[in-house]
Amino acid sequence: MRRGFTLIEVMVAVTIAAGVAAATTVAISRAADARDAARARQQAHSRADVAAERIALDVACSLRDGDLYFARVAVLDASAKDHPRDVLLLYNKSLRDGAWEAGDLPEGCEYEVQYRLEASVKPTGLGRKRALFTDVQPATLWRRLDPVPDEMPEGGGVAFPLVDSLTSLSFEAFDGDRWFDIWDSDFDGYPHAVRVVVEAVSDDLRQQATARRVIALDRIPLPYAGVEEVAIEGEGDGAEGGGR
Repeated sequence: MRRGFTLIEVMVAVTIAAGVAAATTVAISRAADARDAARARQQAHSRADVAAERIALDVACSLRDGDLYFARVAVLDASAKDHPRDVLLLYNKSLRDGAWEAGDLPEGCEYEVQYRLEASVKPTGLGRKRALFTDVQPATLWRRLDPVPDEMPEGGGVAFPLVDSLTSLSFEAFDGDRWFDIWDSDFDGYPHAVRVVVEAVSDDLRQQATARRVIALDRIPLPYAGVEEVAIEGEGDGAEGGGR
């Protein structure tokens, strides 16, 4: 005679099956969350590292000249909601850039290069969960390139976006003793080093990464004329109505 399952046995089996199904669902969900978090973390690190490395390459190739008119490193301190969004302007030497087609202005190997953050036009996807870094709007890193240092170093040339979803961009110049968040080689002389700090976020704004670079500017030539001497001479020319 065949004996069937009792009601208690069926209820125990159903409870065990439900527990196994729930545990499996939780494990799969956590694995998916871990995968998404790792992917977002890698995305944020990649953006910050690419931006910092590109800036460091330009700083390392900056021009060195005893005449400070032909060698420029300038840092403008700026911020947005306590997040630095500094601007870097420098003259550098590179054979890699070719932003102009044949028939345009003659292109040499010396450039005006400027980095700054501008508002991002990329839509933000918050994903399934609430974003963690919403205190500042992500921005895009722009690089402006002008083939020849000229009378208007703050403008001209071609600007193009490099990296999106950056939240802060910080530059500091080192004079051999202290770090300064505002610097202009026309008045302060050529710095001994430049520090770059970039922060980026993932598309879902839940992962943030920071990349840092310190670029030593060795073989710094002494200016032909002291900075104070040039400043005093410029003030005298201005008082007489002359000067450049």
